[in-house]
Amino acid sequence: MATVNGYLTSLLSDLYVNGTEREKIKTSIDAIKTRLGWYFGTPEHNIHEIIEKDIFGSYSRDTMISRKYDEESDIDLMIVFEDAKDYTPQTCLNWLKNFAEYWYPNSLVKQSLPTIVIELQNIKFELVPAYRNEYGNLYIAKDSSNWQYTNPKDLNDRMNKLNNNANFEFKRLVRIIKYWNVGKNYRRYKSYFLEKYLTEKFETSYVHCNNMFDYLDWAFYHLGNYDVNDEYISGRISYAKSKIAEAQNYEKNYNFDSAVESIKKIIPET
Repeated sequence: MATVNGYLTSLLSDLYVNGTEREKIKTSIDAIKTRLGWYFGTPEHNIHEIIEKDIFGSYSRDTMISRKYDEESDIDLMIVFEDAKDYTPQTCLNWLKNFAEYWYPNSLVKQSLPTIVIELQNIKFELVPAYRNEYGNLYIAKDSSNWQYTNPKDLNDRMNKLNNNANFEFKRLVRIIKYWNVGKNYRRYKSYFLEKYLTEKFETSYVHCNNMFDYLDWAFYHLGNYDVNDEYISGRISYAKSKIAEAQNYEKNYNFDSAVESIKKIIPET
């Protein structure tokens, strides 16, 4: 007899990026990094040298969900140029656009500030120009004219710490909430800010959860207090909370099948 926790656990294994999908992504990452090395720092293409090529974003945090369930999942690749600070972000974006059009002529290449997007068959890359100042601080493009400070490692480290302390359940929770955001909340939350918000709440609120069903209840309670909510998002969260309460009541009465059916209305089968 299936329980809500059992249902969520099974679903989570399907959301995870693994197997052939992960291998294809790794192959694409290795290829684009190699091609960047061949293209930049050379007189025949572009003389500006790259000193770092770093994957960041949800893929690096291990919170990305499979492209089967989020076709907008992408790989963020930070390109740190030795001399980018001497140029505008738009100039550096133009370098990356020329690179992308040279190496990926059959793929869709476009600028989507502050990135250059390459849409491959199996994954989408977002290339972000960056530089380090004399103190080692990292700056990325904010828009076409301005740079902004960033520290992507900070959120990674915080999420890793929480995940370890929560018996590796925290990132699993993040993936399932992202799945809900795509399928039921129409992507109204931006992925990065959703992850950041859940991290902040997990760091600062009391969390007493025994399983993924408990974590789901916890997450929607705090999503209800998210300051970016409008009436439409608030309505979807209220509905989700009502279905969670309904499922909890069913389980208290040992009606496990009905509990799972209630949860499927907000977290549908993959």
